[in-house]
Amino acid sequence: MFNKELMPPIRRVAAGVRALPRLALQWHHIAEMWPRLPFVVAVVVSLVLLGAAVGPGSDLDERVSPVDEIDMSDESVRHTNSYSETPGELEIAEVGFGTVTDSDGGTHVSVGAVLRNPNDKELLPGVLTVNGPGEDGATVKLGELYLDYIPAGSEMPVGAVLEGSAAGVDLDELQLVAEQSFLVDHGGADVGYEWPGPPEIEVVGVEPLFVPEGSRVEFRVTMPADDEPMVDVRVGVIFRDAQGRIVGGMPAVGDPFSPSDWLSNYLLVPSGTSTQFLELPAGLVPDGADLDRIEIGPYK
Repeated sequence: MFNKELMPPIRRVAAGVRALPRLALQWHHIAEMWPRLPFVVAVVVSLVLLGAAVGPGSDLDERVSPVDEIDMSDESVRHTNSYSETPGELEIAEVGFGTVTDSDGGTHVSVGAVLRNPNDKELLPGVLTVNGPGEDGATVKLGELYLDYIPAGSEMPVGAVLEGSAAGVDLDELQLVAEQSFLVDHGGADVGYEWPGPPEIEVVGVEPLFVPEGSRVEFRVTMPADDEPMVDVRVGVIFRDAQGRIVGGMPAVGDPFSPSDWLSNYLLVPSGTSTQFLELPAGLVPDGADLDRIEIGPYK
């Protein structure tokens, strides 16, 4: 039921409706004037400023300095701090696979590898693809890894967990294949800029973790001298068995079962030396892994 006290009188509503065309016409006239008003104001202001500039006693000529034009076609004056890429070699020094279990009981393939840049320049690795045989014998791509630059003459650990299920996957049949990699020249040497090197990471120790059940790894990060108070470091974990063979890997930051996390698993650390911790639930440790042989290292 309507409340009559809350309803406006019919005559007031009708008057408002009749007023709408008049209001629309008034707004139309105002809108026509708006484009003209700023133009008129701008013209007046310009005339005033021009008169002040060229009036008696103006020292405009004394305040204007001549400049020389630069011929950009001259190679000697071009900006040389250019970025370039050329094909380069990437070595997969070691690789190993294992299986891990997520919180729902699903299994996934764990990948660990050591990549080597044998070149004298930084290397941008191509996409790393984990391949395996399909039901019909054809090669099937199980996952992809995207990495950052690898400094010249250095090795980098790679750790990842593939998103798909490991059910029915034969680990012995898996291969890690690299697409074309590229040597990178930042051109920074021409302007005196030195690209900082990767941090040093040292595993300090491993202790039991009771909630959730697993282990906690303590590691020390030492950053090169840098003006930045906090630095993003991409960190990978490699698991080895008692014989030193790689049996899997994972990122040290973020959810290892989420590809959006291991693509951008950056650890924010302060410049200088700091102590960091990595919690490893039991399901994240591949079968046969010896935690006394765990390795943690940076991606640049």
